[in-house]
Amino acid sequence: MLCEAAINGSGDQPEDMLLSMTPKTKRIALAGCLTLLVVGYGLLLWHGPWWIDGSHLRRKNLEPADGVVITGFRTMLVALGAGAVAACGLYYTHKNHRHTEMMFEHTRAKDREQSEIAREGQVTERYVQAIKLVGSESLTERLGGIYSLERIMRDSKKDHATVVEVLAAFIRQKAEPTAENISSKPVPHLSEDIQAAISVLGRRPDYDKESILNLDVRRVFNNGIHGVILQRVELAGAHLNGAHLSYANLTFANFTEADLRRVELSGAKCANARFRKANLQGSDLSSARLTDADFTGANLTGANLSGASLNNATFLGANLTGADLMWADLTATDFTHERITHWELPSDAAEDKNLPEAQGLTAEQLADAFVYRSTKLPADLASDPRMQEVIEKCEADRAKTPKSK
Repeated sequence: MLCEAAINGSGDQPEDMLLSMTPKTKRIALAGCLTLLVVGYGLLLWHGPWWIDGSHLRRKNLEPADGVVITGFRTMLVALGAGAVAACGLYYTHKNHRHTEMMFEHTRAKDREQSEIAREGQVTERYVQAIKLVGSESLTERLGGIYSLERIMRDSKKDHATVVEVLAAFIRQKAEPTAENISSKPVPHLSEDIQAAISVLGRRPDYDKESILNLDVRRVFNNGIHGVILQRVELAGAHLNGAHLSYANLTFANFTEADLRRVELSGAKCANARFRKANLQGSDLSSARLTDADFTGANLTGANLSGASLNNATFLGANLTGADLMWADLTATDFTHERITHWELPSDAAEDKNLPEAQGLTAEQLADAFVYRSTKLPADLASDPRMQEVIEKCEADRAKTPKSK
């Protein structure tokens, strides 16, 4: 065993030595080749004319013709040698340039990496300090922490989603009443820190268009927000009766089963908003943009929809008793089972089949609305001669209106 190990060990040594000597061997071989090349070039320059055309050239008593041939041959060799040297010089210059570029790029990458590490450390430190401030007992410090988180949210796209979740959790925790502060009287207004957090979320960059902001607040009274941007806000089941959301941007907002009695949504942008089974009794939706909105099963008793844009909106099973539809745009609005909107899940669609057509809708309510042939009315209204007159009048008026370019 010892002998075998010794033999194997001795057999491995030459290979290791060969590998370790490979660069040196290459340098020796290169030097030898260069030496042979220089010697060969010198010999060719000296004896080349006679090696190539020795039968026609004299070695002694040279004639002018012999001189011309010899000079021309040697001139050609010198030119070729100069060209070869220049080519080698260019090659090595290019190689050195590439090496310098690689070293520079490597250095720049290391600098970027170090800068990113330093920046991440600064962001993390700022984030920790902001969280501490948000959890403070002082209102001033909480406001400072909220606005610090806004700065982080804007500066760091990577931390955007985390900051949004933190602020949303802060709002849910602070706005949700506890056993100590539950009262039968409405809260006059939200606290300043909650208002600030909602405003910050309303101004958040739209980095992730698919993200949904979860503000599932169950009891928020007299919310005095005006013109806030809360696209894709999640408020399913929220209690927002009496809330002021005039001119707010609530595109793709979800208010499913929310309590929105007497809510102020005048002039709000609520395209593709979901109001399924929401209680909108006495709410003000005048001049609101409600294109593709879903009011399936909603209670709109006494709601103000005057001047609202209801293009492609769905009112299957909705209660519109006493709703004001004066000057409302009902282009392709659906009050029947004819269309199921893209919001429905399969379970929702199955449930919708059992819902009646829109309830409480009368010809008097629609007399001053913009009703067209594309409007899907319940059967009794669609066959009403008064509604047919309204539809034809609206179609004629629209035909006369010049189309904007």
